[in-house]
Amino acid sequence: GVFRKLLAADHPNVAKSLTNLGQALRDQSKFPEAETAFREALELNRKIFGNSHPTVNHAASELASVIMSQERWSEAETAYRELVSMTGNREDPDMPLFKNSLNRALYYQGKGKEVEEIYDKEIVALKQQFGPESQEVGTRLLTQAAQLERFSRHARAEALGREALAIHRTLYGLAHPAVASSLGSVGKSLSEQHKFAEAEPLLIEALAILRNVTDVEEERLNDAISGLAELYFRQNKFSQSEPLYREVLQDKVLADDHSIIFTTASLGRLLGDWALAEHEARSKDTVPSPLSATRAREAESLLRQCLKVWMDGPTNERHWRIADARSRLGGSLAVVGIIDPDLTPEARHAIFTEAESLLIEGEKGLQEGLAGQTKYVRDTFARLVRLYRAWGKPEKAAAWQGKLDAFDQNRLAPEPATKPGS
Repeated sequence: GVFRKLLAADHPNVAKSLTNLGQALRDQSKFPEAETAFREALELNRKIFGNSHPTVNHAASELASVIMSQERWSEAETAYRELVSMTGNREDPDMPLFKNSLNRALYYQGKGKEVEEIYDKEIVALKQQFGPESQEVGTRLLTQAAQLERFSRHARAEALGREALAIHRTLYGLAHPAVASSLGSVGKSLSEQHKFAEAEPLLIEALAILRNVTDVEEERLNDAISGLAELYFRQNKFSQSEPLYREVLQDKVLADDHSIIFTTASLGRLLGDWALAEHEARSKDTVPSPLSATRAREAESLLRQCLKVWMDGPTNERHWRIADARSRLGGSLAVVGIIDPDLTPEARHAIFTEAESLLIEGEKGLQEGLAGQTKYVRDTFARLVRLYRAWGKPEKAAAWQGKLDAFDQNRLAPEPATKPGS
């Protein structure tokens, strides 16, 4: 552009202009075009500064990030390995981000064992540097546990969380925010393993600690409230879960704030499932519950808002969060079609058709974006089974039930035995 005409081709301002262009394109979700600009900027910066310079590192990180956004995991792995190597032992605040991104790229290629080996080495090094019961070790254990939860490695995450909890109780006593974080970590891992009776007292204790901290960060408190709400939801204790979600959302505006979008989507999912459960419990009654239809329609409204916010924001249209929003909305529409007594056959068919489209599209996006093995994929399978059974399409229902059963069989397989970082 203008810089190329006015300045020498290898002038630093040309590289800066290319980086700015890449950032603008990325913010519009134009990832291939952004990648081209970032590649040119990196090549030019290397020509100007050599291979070992902060400006080159920044350019390489921009390129790696946009490759990751396109879910090209193998290329992202290569890019982040180069970044970690380039950064070396220098104190760089972005190094944890580089390492976490590398681990994500590895995991989504099925290299989970390698990720855990990396984690083990990090903990061993920290214990040698700071001591086995240091704050640094406890903090890193919690970070690793959170990452492993994202990778559905729940038993492994539980072990790391318990180790962090023991460290934090030794350091801080029984009522400290770090202890609450550790309790929440272990409680979440237990919940994901359906060990609800073990998880509940831990999550209640974590929330009680944070409610008594005068200057607790709102986001931290909301995470604890949402964690307990999720536990109750997963046990179908809807009346206990709903007020917790609404507490988090009180006086909040749904915008491109991820935590608020997540909580709104969770409330929508809860209301839809609650409506269906009430409907099924009253299926033998002659008069349906008016609250069921109200809850189902509110669920649809909330989830349409969530999908719109995701779609209108800078998020890649192929991002798994958008796929999950489609799946949840499709599920809520299926519930509306099932329980609303005032729908005509034509209206019910139209609702089921829209639900099917959203669910199929959502399932495809989740498979592509999350390597298949997550609770979000499982939820989508279950929603498709429910839809086709209600729609009178038993063959399609059976096909998706087969996928759901296979998923559950795979999930019940024991995780490989791995030793916690020690």
